[in-house]
Amino acid sequence: MANVQIVLHQVRESDPSGYMIHNTIVTSATPPLPVTLGISPDLFVYSYVDGTNDTYQHVATPQDVDELPERNQSGWNIYGQLFRQSTADLKYSNLTAAEEQASMIKFRLEQLAIDYEVERETYEVTTDYIYKSLDEEIVITLRQVGSMVSAESYRNISTHHVAPVGIEPYVFVFRYVDGTSDTYTRIATVDDMLTLPYRSGPGWPVEVQEYYRDTSANVRDPTLSGIVYLATTIRQGLAKLVQEYREYDDVYSGDETVVYNA
Repeated sequence: MANVQIVLHQVRESDPSGYMIHNTIVTSATPPLPVTLGISPDLFVYSYVDGTNDTYQHVATPQDVDELPERNQSGWNIYGQLFRQSTADLKYSNLTAAEEQASMIKFRLEQLAIDYEVERETYEVTTDYIYKSLDEEIVITLRQVGSMVSAESYRNISTHHVAPVGIEPYVFVFRYVDGTSDTYTRIATVDDMLTLPYRSGPGWPVEVQEYYRDTSANVRDPTLSGIVYLATTIRQGLAKLVQEYREYDDVYSGDETVVYNA
């Protein structure tokens, strides 16, 4: 994966009306020149007014890149909504103010490239978790591998590090589409464990839009905060499942001898 690289083309000019700064994040060049890589080029944050007179706010932060919509994406055109775009044309009546803003934009973009690379690297992680029922009769060992697939796509793969103890490994619930692009839905509940079929087991494949269980979950999200949330819900769901399944199993299990006399 290429390192984060931000290429800015900045044009400064003046006329009787004021001092202009035209900023463009470069994504293509002919002949081949450096271009922006490893990050969305929409790095200038605006507040929506009417699509024409929107108000420039600042150079995006890593959090802005992960969370704010780009111009023309769903939800960008709500009054006051912050959104991102790849250009910023600014005008100042004061030369000193224009020079300071031009310098500040360059500084902020330089810092963004560093900060975003650090943020991306922090999600290149592999972590193991162990979940046990209180009496340790049920044990699930989870491995989560997080990575950044592209500038706006994060992935988390949740699997069993070792085989579970006291419970089936099919603890991830999916909605069936075609067997390949099925949609991860949730961590199984006790009822799911008792009623839903599992991949390649009896009753497989299920009907479209029906649910089934599998041994792993590969999920994606366009934002870092989103993928972290998804990974967290998986861990929380497994922690809950091991104890609730043990309580069910403990109540249900047992043996007895009954004598019936006429």
